[in-house]
Amino acid sequence: MVDSVLFDLDGTLWDATPGVTRTWNKALSDLGFKKVCTLDEVRRYMGMTLDKICSSMLGDEDPEMVGRLFEAIAGGENEGITLEGASLFPEERETLALLARRYRLFIVSNCGRGYIEHFLDLFELGTYFTDLECFGGTGLPKGENIKIVCRRNALASPVYVGDTEGDRLAALHAGVPFIHAAYGFGEVASPDHAIYDLRQLPTVLEKI
Repeated sequence: MVDSVLFDLDGTLWDATPGVTRTWNKALSDLGFKKVCTLDEVRRYMGMTLDKICSSMLGDEDPEMVGRLFEAIAGGENEGITLEGASLFPEERETLALLARRYRLFIVSNCGRGYIEHFLDLFELGTYFTDLECFGGTGLPKGENIKIVCRRNALASPVYVGDTEGDRLAALHAGVPFIHAAYGFGEVASPDHAIYDLRQLPTVLEKI
C-alpha cells in the first residue's frame, strides 16, 4: 500500500513555460545570441538539468559561454515566472488537499535552487508538502535525489509521479514505482501506471 507520493514539478504540478521561455530568451539576447526559444521547445527541454539544457541550446559553444547562460537563466527564472504567470492543472489544489489527508507528499525536480519554493509560495501550497529536493540543492541527478528524499523521510512505499521518460528512468534507478502524468509535456514508453488528469491520481493510488 502506498504511503507517500513524490512529484516532479514542471508538466506535473504546474505549467510555467511562458515565464521560463521569457527568461531563456532574455538571457540568450543579453549574451548576444540570435536564437529564440519557442514554448514547444522549452517544453521539450523540461525535465533536463539546467546545465544540460544550456549545453543543448548552444551546441558546441565555448563552455565559458554555456556557464554564463546557465548563470543568467538560473538567476532569472523566478522573476520571469512572476512576470508572465504560471498555471496549475484543473482542481489541483483540491486534489493535493485530498491526497495530503492520506499520503505524505514530496517534490523532487531537476530544477535549480529556489524554483520549487517559488512554486509553493506563488500558489500557497507549502502546507501540503513534507519535503523537497532538486538538482540545484545537491548537484545530483533526479534518481539519486529520489533516493535521498526516501531515506531522509523513512518512506516505506513511495511512488513517483512525473511526465517524461527521464522521470521514469529516475524512478527506476531509485527502485520506486512510476506513474506517468500523461497530461504533461512528455511521452513515456512503458510506465507502471498512467493518469491523464491529475484528478485521477487518488483513484489510481488506491489500486496500487
